Amino acid sequence: MAFSFTAAAGTEPRVGAATTKYGVGTTLTDGTADAYKEIRGVISFPDFGSGTADEVSQPEISSAGNKKAKGLIQYGGGDMEFTYYEGDDGQDAIKAAAADFAGKDYNIMVELPDIITPSTGHGTRYFLKAVVRGFQLVAVNGPNNIYKVKVSLSFNDVATKVAAS
Repeated sequence: MAFSFTAAAGTEPRVGAATTKYGVGTTLTDGTADAYKEIRGVISFPDFGSGTADEVSQPEISSAGNKKAKGLIQYGGGDMEFTYYEGDDGQDAIKAAAADFAGKDYNIMVELPDIITPSTGHGTRYFLKAVVRGFQLVAVNGPNNIYKVKVSLSFNDVATKVAAS
């Protein structure tokens, strides 16, 4: 199952630190214990979810068809785009993650605007592990307009969901 977020009003993507784990094995503690920085100006966010297994098929001469099985799981990913704001802590953190060539997973959190108790609660939160690649700055509509940034995220585990409060 995959979820897609494209500039839903009030949705807040955030970035945390590099994780101590590589690959699969997200735990809720890893995600919630981090200090996240909001990435301001997000325009779009890539699909993520529980992952989709590739189909593997093998012809067997003893049967009239292919035997099928589940292969590698793809957890999603793609480009996140945002309006560039000089000096924004969240954008600086995602830029640093993109420049980390060790291939570490970084904590990413997406919070939805469905808060039940506005003064003390949180919206539904999804905690992810992602390899962050690229930080492409693009001028939009010429020199008198804003800059947009494109960053590629490759998710390495199932999204962990925490219900709204």
